[in-house]
Amino acid sequence: MEYLGMDIGFGDVKAVLVNRELETLKAISFPTLVAGYTPAPLEKDKTVLCFGGKKYVLGRDARGEPGCFQLSDFDDMKEFAPLLFRKVLQTDGFEGNEIAVCAGMPPGWWPQRGEVANALRAEMQTVVVVPQGQGAFVAVQEEKDLEGVETVLILDFGYNTVDYLLMEITKYGEFEIIKGNTLPRLGVTKLVKLFRGELKGELSELPDRALKEMLRTGQGKLYGENINLSGHKRRAVEKYCAMLMGELKSNVGETWRETDAVICTGGGFTTLNPK
Repeated sequence: MEYLGMDIGFGDVKAVLVNRELETLKAISFPTLVAGYTPAPLEKDKTVLCFGGKKYVLGRDARGEPGCFQLSDFDDMKEFAPLLFRKVLQTDGFEGNEIAVCAGMPPGWWPQRGEVANALRAEMQTVVVVPQGQGAFVAVQEEKDLEGVETVLILDFGYNTVDYLLMEITKYGEFEIIKGNTLPRLGVTKLVKLFRGELKGELSELPDRALKEMLRTGQGKLYGENINLSGHKRRAVEKYCAMLMGELKSNVGETWRETDAVICTGGGFTTLNPK
């Protein structure tokens, strides 16, 4: 039996396949891009998938296709999760018959988790859905000594959103989720927007993808000239953190300040702190 952990985010799809018997681990990620396939006389090799009577290309293959889009809401997730899942299973090294799937679900959509699970079961029978961020806690629990830690706040920084889980650890090492939710419009795109507001001239007109990398490193380049943007980044991060703390306070009160530990995870967090 192999175990596949999968996170379908608004920015990227991440998947890890673990074989405990062989002690192997494989990981992939690709942009959460979907497009109907339009053949051209000259094009690179693409993986074309049939779904619902239509042909689709996904991830980087979708770039340059008319009608290319990113998932934006729950309805998109429910409709296209099986297709994105199929792409993962057709990736070299991810093929297999006996695979148990664990998929992450934003806490804000938790009441609808059964709909996504049933959609995924059309592709693979054994599917378990867990709240986004829970896997990060389990990983830290295995690697760190959490003796004396009773409450933990997990922050999962995504493309459009931040998920939080407030968890309590029992004396036996088991855990219970006290509260969790999804904070909309507070993902890395908000941080990029604040960063853009700190820039002047042509730098402020660059696309989000370029600004995201500049924000991550604190360095920029324009017409071959290196530019130190660490001050711009610091000011944007300060504004962002103030907004995030305000949202957390409105959701869980002062409880978040009283937790014994905070775990930060998600692709968006590397933009805040590359280390």
